[in-house]
Amino acid sequence: MEEEATVEKVMSTPVYVVGPNEPLSRARNLMLKHKVNRLVVVNEQEEPMGMITQTDILDHLLQPDAPWRRRPVDAIPVRNAMSEGLIKIHGGATIEEAAEVLLENQIEGLPVVNEKLEGIITLMDIVRYIGELDPDILVSDVMDDFVVSVHTNQSMPQVIEKMQENEVDVVVVAKDSEHPVGVITSTNLALLELTELLDDITRGREVKMVRKNSHGGRRRYRYVKELPLMAKDVMNNTMAVVLHFERVSKACGVMVEHNLRALPVINESNELCGVVSRADIASILVREDV
Repeated sequence: MEEEATVEKVMSTPVYVVGPNEPLSRARNLMLKHKVNRLVVVNEQEEPMGMITQTDILDHLLQPDAPWRRRPVDAIPVRNAMSEGLIKIHGGATIEEAAEVLLENQIEGLPVVNEKLEGIITLMDIVRYIGELDPDILVSDVMDDFVVSVHTNQSMPQVIEKMQENEVDVVVVAKDSEHPVGVITSTNLALLELTELLDDITRGREVKMVRKNSHGGRRRYRYVKELPLMAKDVMNNTMAVVLHFERVSKACGVMVEHNLRALPVINESNELCGVVSRADIASILVREDV
């Protein structure tokens, strides 16, 4: 890219934080309130010491020796579920460096730390930056043309089976085989499963534990499978799409406007031909072939 910018110029503020001794329920409530799926864990001096995500909470609650069997969920501290070994970045680093760290570690957010916690830079911040930069790059240059689609009326067990068989984190939902109407991501599923699990625990219902994730580390989504839902009930249904010959900045704008993790890509005949994700767009900053 011709122009460099620093992390501190595009990072998000404020940073939503939680203490290690606060309950998991507070972390979950903060995520819901601020529409984020991760929080920075800080100590009493407000120094970052870890991160906690929706998936971290879900994994902790689904352990075979589940802690909530011995005490209420409200009494389980964040420190028990958070990820330590914090990956962070300095505010003076370049956007390219931030993109490389995010993509290499397959994470969506990096705390920005100078002498103290200053902000967080996410894949969406990088998507927004690339959109404003408006590089001479087309959607077709960065999209993934391997796309898995499901019908709006397919059951969630069928959707999850397709995701796991094809080892993808995004499926496009279509009314027929060619015309997309939404997407389902692994983040959608984690949120839904965590919500259902917490509801069962709170109401004292029987909870069927998952002994381990499925092959390759992908979770089974037991709770989602048991819900009487179809793809159309779970998908992000903004109806947003992008044409393959449009500039990538157009895809950036649509993602930012609708807070999307991925977008279906269509051709001139309005037929599905690919999918483009935040990570695909962020990769522009580190790839040499675009």
